[in-house]
Amino acid sequence: MQRRITIAACAIACLAIASPAPAQKAAAPASPTLARIKQSGKIRFGYQPDARPFSYRDQSGNAAGFTVALCQKIGDAVKAQLGLQTLTVEWVPLGAADRFDAVRTGKVDAFCAADTDTWSRREAVDFSFPVFPGGIGALLRKDAPDRLSEVLNQKPPSSPTWRASAGQLLQTQTFTFIKGTTAEPWLAGKLHDFKLATKTTPVTGYDEGITAVVKRGAGVFFADRAILLDAIAHNPSGKDLEVLDRYFTYEAFALPLPKGDDGFTTLVNHTLSRLYPTPEFRALYVQWFGEPDATALSFYRWSTRPE
Repeated sequence: MQRRITIAACAIACLAIASPAPAQKAAAPASPTLARIKQSGKIRFGYQPDARPFSYRDQSGNAAGFTVALCQKIGDAVKAQLGLQTLTVEWVPLGAADRFDAVRTGKVDAFCAADTDTWSRREAVDFSFPVFPGGIGALLRKDAPDRLSEVLNQKPPSSPTWRASAGQLLQTQTFTFIKGTTAEPWLAGKLHDFKLATKTTPVTGYDEGITAVVKRGAGVFFADRAILLDAIAHNPSGKDLEVLDRYFTYEAFALPLPKGDDGFTTLVNHTLSRLYPTPEFRALYVQWFGEPDATALSFYRWSTRPE
């Protein structure tokens, strides 16, 4: 009997030794971005001054817009996680040509505008969870040929007197786009696929593209549809412009972030995921885009992660 008790005791002891220790909560990934922010007491956000309603410079000279407000919430989360009493937020204006380099080189800690998450861009930067369901739209003058709007909207001709083909009409136009945006390769691909010799003229920003259409330097400006809609609502020449109903592409906008900084990316994504289901976020969306439709509601539900 004593021998059996001894054997049992040894077995229990062996099990205790072999059993793993209780699991401990994993430490947050180290983040060079957060370390620098903690040391300097400053976070630097890039923004695009002419990309309203996502980011723009308001009449007071301050950064404003939908994604600017999201970045302000991220700044609050960074301040709380680092336990800082104060955190200075610096807003750095950037153009379409230098925004990704600014993130890649550390000039800014994140870029707060309207950028599509693509595989090619991920070679230089990482991206946050999606922040908006965007896509390419088309802006043109209201006095543009009716047939041009019909062709671009893929509608049948309204007049039986029109005898030229859609291709012939498109080749009489000048199309413009912002260099470095997804509209550039998309438009080049479509012209190649349909074997069209349509003239294209790149611009450096939204204001330049809108001005080109207003002054008839271009017949159509292809760019993000939400920004184009906002532009005709606030541009002095907006009464002479229209944005077609059609989305030419469907793209998920996200915030460009430093490449490989998992700790900072996790904090950004956690902040967005917690924000999306709240009445505060719905009010922010309504402020800039109006009441969300079923597509927008589904987009943000699928962009939220459980705790």
